[in-house]
Amino acid sequence: MAHPRVVLHVGAMKTGTSAVQAALGAHADALADAGVLYPCEPSWQVQVRAVRDALDMRVAGVQPGRWAAMAERLRTYDGEVAVLSMEFLSFADLAHARAVVESLTPAPVEAVLTLRDPARVLPSAWQEWTQNRGTASWAEYLATAARLAPGGDAHRQHLDTPAARAYGRVLDSDRVLSVWSRVMPPDRLHVLTVPPPGARPGLLWARFAGVLGLDAERYPPPDERANESLDYHAADLMWRVNRRLEGHLDFSAYESLVKNHLCKQVLAAREAQTAVPLPESAHDLAVRWARHTVDLVGRSGAHVVGDLTELEPVTGRFTEAPVPPTDTEGVVRAARDALAGLDAVERDRGTASTDLSPRGGPRAPSDGDKSSGDVDAAVAAVADRVLSLTAGAATETPRRRRGVRGLLRFVRGRRARA
Repeated sequence: MAHPRVVLHVGAMKTGTSAVQAALGAHADALADAGVLYPCEPSWQVQVRAVRDALDMRVAGVQPGRWAAMAERLRTYDGEVAVLSMEFLSFADLAHARAVVESLTPAPVEAVLTLRDPARVLPSAWQEWTQNRGTASWAEYLATAARLAPGGDAHRQHLDTPAARAYGRVLDSDRVLSVWSRVMPPDRLHVLTVPPPGARPGLLWARFAGVLGLDAERYPPPDERANESLDYHAADLMWRVNRRLEGHLDFSAYESLVKNHLCKQVLAAREAQTAVPLPESAHDLAVRWARHTVDLVGRSGAHVVGDLTELEPVTGRFTEAPVPPTDTEGVVRAARDALAGLDAVERDRGTASTDLSPRGGPRAPSDGDKSSGDVDAAVAAVADRVLSLTAGAATETPRRRRGVRGLLRFVRGRRARA
């Protein structure tokens, strides 16, 4: 029996993976006609749940056996290529990576690792983390990154903090290359570099399609999706809100109301967009990371698609000044936008309020008062509004889980009606 090439796109996160997945998903039917399997029915979540199962990530919605079923589907596909793209594979340790590859034998397995200029990854990763319970400021996150980057004082030490783990998920090239180069022969390990700003549209997809043996022009990438990232002021608000919510909101309620509604729908759509500032210190750590990673790739013998010089940080966006102090007015404006978005949920209950203050607490000072109390009151107001909307969803008892599912259906239904 002939077996397909099984191509695993392992990430890393914030390296254009969504663009690749969007192109694969948009052409899934046409690709199947051409002998290429991309399993995405009923949605890409089938891959997410399968990979979480493979890595023993026990979260809601993941059941044992999902990876076994996916692996059988991939290795027994009656076609030339089966491809799976899920950046959580970049989290795999050596034992899990070996188990994944062994589960796909006797099909020949290849791995694709996408790498990107770290000066572009860092702000993107931090703002995304603030949408996923992240509780470190931009300055704190950068300080952690500087310690963990090659040449930093903690590079070979154990630094176990939420910010360190968040950094490791996106820029720990040592670990990812070490793991996948040990389970994959060099001719089956591909490193794709993400093109720099100004490159022709669709170039990353063209590079990925080339690894699959596809003509990218026959399967053009779809139009770019609406930007779901947060600007600096919104992200600066969210890490503060997350600190107040810590320990008071379960995973499902946070995902449905905070991440998917407040962040992805409300704050990401703000008209005023302020870029995350990049101080010169970020340039220094990015250069160290890029040069170290280029050396790692060379020693791995991996097949490079693109140009490793594209990992060097692009100059022009860095400032000599450190991360600026809190822009009180900017954070308060973001908080007002957040409350307006949460009011849309409350209106259906007949309890909406535009008062920028915690329930039962003092009203926040006006925008013109540049005191730290403005930010504290604004953050408290947003956190309080979230908790009032998710009352009863703070712990994972069976009864409360039902309430969370109801909230999720409610928010999704409200979006559909909008």
